[in-house]
Amino acid sequence: MTNRSRIALALTAVAGGLVSASNADVIATLTYDSLSGSWDNGTGLFTAIAVDQGPNGLRSAGEASRIVATEGSASFNTGFTGRTTAAFSISLSAVATMDPNVKTGAGTFTATDTNGDTITGDIAGEWINLGNGFVVFNGAVANAFFNNVSQDGEFNGEGGSFFDMIFANGQGPYEGAAANLLFNAGSFFTSNFDKVSTGTLIQIVPTPGALALMGMGGLVAIRRRR
Repeated sequence: MTNRSRIALALTAVAGGLVSASNADVIATLTYDSLSGSWDNGTGLFTAIAVDQGPNGLRSAGEASRIVATEGSASFNTGFTGRTTAAFSISLSAVATMDPNVKTGAGTFTATDTNGDTITGDIAGEWINLGNGFVVFNGAVANAFFNNVSQDGEFNGEGGSFFDMIFANGQGPYEGAAANLLFNAGSFFTSNFDKVSTGTLIQIVPTPGALALMGMGGLVAIRRRR
C-alpha cells in the first residue's frame, strides 16, 4: 500500500464520514500527503502547501483522479514541487467555539497541474482536536471548478498521467466534502506552528449531494464521546 493510500484511509477513518465513490455521485477525488501545515496567530489562518524539503524534511506527493467515465488519474510523485508548475495549497481559518476541542473553519483550496490548470473550491466545516497532537478537519466543499487554463482539456500529472477535465455537467460549480488530518500539531491553533505533516482528501460531486458525503455519525460521534 502506498503512503498516499494510507493517508486516504486514515482520513476516511478518522474523519468518519467521507463515503467511497461507489456509494455516492463522486466524480473526482484529490488526495495529497506530507503537505507542510502552518498556523499563524497573527493572520488567524492555517495553511498547508506542497513542498520538497529534501530527504530530512517533508516531501509532498499527491493524486487527482476522475472516477467517472472516462476514468483517469494525474499523479504527482514525492517532492513534485519545483520540477513543474504543479502545486497544492489550502487555507482555512480556525475560530473558537464554546467547545474547547472544536473550532469552525472556512477557506479555499487550489490544486495545480503540470500545465497550470487548476481545481479550486471553497471549504467550510469544523476542526476537531483528537488529542496527542492529532487534529482533523471535516467540511463541505462549494463552488468547486475545473479551470482549463491551458485549454488542453486535461489535468496533467507526471509521467504522462492525466484525466479529462471536461465533465457532462461542465466545469463547475460543483460541491463535495473535504477532510484534513494534521500529525503532531504543536497546539490546537493557540500558538504558531509550522512544518506539520498534513494530509488532505477532497471528494467532488455534482450539485446537489455534498451533504451525503459527510455521512451520519462521524464527527458527531467523536464530539459526543469527548
